[in-house]
Amino acid sequence: MGLAIECRQLSKVFSKGWFGRGSGVPVLRDISLSISPGEIVGLVGPNGAGKTTLMNLITGLLLPSKGTVAIHGHPARSIEARRGLGYMPELPTFLGLYTPRKVLQYHGALAGIPRKEVKQRSDELLSRVELTAAANRRCATFSQGMRQRLALAVALIGRPRVLILDEPTNGLDPVGIAYVREMLLQLKGTGMTILVSSHRLNELDKMVSTLVMLHRGQLVEDPMATTSPPMSRLYIGIAPGTCSDAALKGLPLIESTGMGVVLSIESPNLVPAIVRGLVSKGVDIMSVKLEGDDLETRFLRLLEGRKQ
Repeated sequence: MGLAIECRQLSKVFSKGWFGRGSGVPVLRDISLSISPGEIVGLVGPNGAGKTTLMNLITGLLLPSKGTVAIHGHPARSIEARRGLGYMPELPTFLGLYTPRKVLQYHGALAGIPRKEVKQRSDELLSRVELTAAANRRCATFSQGMRQRLALAVALIGRPRVLILDEPTNGLDPVGIAYVREMLLQLKGTGMTILVSSHRLNELDKMVSTLVMLHRGQLVEDPMATTSPPMSRLYIGIAPGTCSDAALKGLPLIESTGMGVVLSIESPNLVPAIVRGLVSKGVDIMSVKLEGDDLETRFLRLLEGRKQ
């Protein structure tokens, strides 16, 4: 099927001064990125890392200073690429006098969808983003969360094969965030490719299959693979007075308190043997909890390692 998104040695320098004179400001440097069909890819990085610029280059809203971008093999700014692309910006805005139904019908017409089909498609998407009750309200009365949901519907109006989302959960409450997450997972199940940028790292952790991190305009090693092998923390609650230093000898101990111990382990498969070993030494175990590093922890650790 080929690649859904392919960036080759992509760079972007914003010029300074009149008519592009003066030294430029490099925002992205030599980004090479390949995304296969049917993936949900998370794009993360600190503010100013170049995430929105990269998305604008992929969608064709910006021209690269160097390098190329292709969507399913078509140049990013070509008609063929745009026909298969849906985009939701970070701060969507709509004409205040328009209603959601009119907004969707307008964008459907721009996408070349027949009028009868546009009406049906608009109603379907309004229901999907839970805006049916507000379908005929003016957008000027919308909250930020409602504008976000409408922008997601607009991005989906043309049945895209590739969906680009810049901070799609801004302004959404926890219920709305969970709803968007489930919708994206459903879209992934249809074979859609999704590139999503978000500062909600724990939310991304629940749905992405691959993570891309930008730092100072450059790609950084995938934070999902920063530890090799991946380490987990095993929390074992212990009845007071039943655990001696001898019982813990040889275990990968991180911390020991009167209420329990914390161990560092390489595989969940080690948990049963560790528990059996402690019990055989007379330790009364009250609870067992295994936790891996979440995405936020890995991200912060990696970012700390990149500081100069």
